[in-house]
Amino acid sequence: MIDQWSSYSNIALAASCIGIVIIYFFNYKSIKIPRKVTLVFSLFLFFTLFSSLVNGSLQMVLSTSRYLLVFIALCIIVPNLLKEKTMLFSISTLLISQLPLLILSIIEENPFNNLSGVYLGLFYNSNSFGLYSSTITVVLLTLIFRFAGTKKILTQVTLIFFLFIFFLLTTLSGSRTSVVSIIIIFLVMMALRIFENININQISLKKVRNGFVGLVAISVLIILFVDSKYYQIFYERIIEKFISKSSSGDVLDNRGDILIETITDANLFGHGPEYFIQNFGIGAHNSFVSILGQFGLLATIVFIIFWLNSMIKSLKYYFVSNNNFRFLPIAIVIFFIVTSMAEIMLMKVSMLLAFIVIGVINLDNISKNIIKRT
Repeated sequence: MIDQWSSYSNIALAASCIGIVIIYFFNYKSIKIPRKVTLVFSLFLFFTLFSSLVNGSLQMVLSTSRYLLVFIALCIIVPNLLKEKTMLFSISTLLISQLPLLILSIIEENPFNNLSGVYLGLFYNSNSFGLYSSTITVVLLTLIFRFAGTKKILTQVTLIFFLFIFFLLTTLSGSRTSVVSIIIIFLVMMALRIFENININQISLKKVRNGFVGLVAISVLIILFVDSKYYQIFYERIIEKFISKSSSGDVLDNRGDILIETITDANLFGHGPEYFIQNFGIGAHNSFVSILGQFGLLATIVFIIFWLNSMIKSLKYYFVSNNNFRFLPIAIVIFFIVTSMAEIMLMKVSMLLAFIVIGVINLDNISKNIIKRT
């Protein structure tokens, strides 16, 4: 995301994952491996490695190695080490680690000093900043979901305040993909909450009261937002942009042409890491298309199956788990899938967090419904 730091971030990621593996083996205990998800991802790794050999690309081999290392560290070892505290620890770590980027971005340029242009902070483009701020927004949504209906009013007000700030920062970036992903996850959150309480035999005065208070709070926030000057910014940078792109017949902003040509050129083992630069002069702007162009059809099909399976498992986890953060997996998995439709999200923060929660929901103790309340 931050161009001049990209090489350092790759090194830091690899070092962190290796460190996690080393820590685990120094504190070795019996390890539970989520067999089905491991089998699917191993198949993906096999096809990416085979594609690397077919294309004679060391860079692709290194990419496969990085996928393997991240999967082992985050999807298997971290949930085994932290167990029922995994999601709470992951949320805390993400928020703490991302805070310096916000502070440095504001020091670099105050986002509220110049509302006429898109905001990018320290990032090399505004879409990257939008993805950064929307990731935090989604995590804050899961925390609000966690504390909704409790007596921790100050916590809820604080979370709503920061949610508004980060949603506003996402809007200032002009990233349509980021805003759409937030809206989709918010609607999913509301739908799950309604569906969860739809059983007429389980309706209580407390649930009716909490639902009414929540509806009033959301309505007030929407009215305040629409009446503020920031709604005009939201309209100009998001809604108006959709309208203008739609009128010109290019809602995807040239991404559709890349998608169509990549599908047309698709073969079993891909065209190597330089395919998109050589053919389009830019990146794929789509995680799945990126895998398709570089690694081919076989790897892409398995990669899609991995994420669709994870989304289904996340939804099931939400209904069978007593974990206070049970909305986090479905939110993060949907966020990765939606944003991947228009941006490359491979090895970004949202994918790393998704790997952790996918590991949690696939552990044997979760499938047997022996989940402790965090």
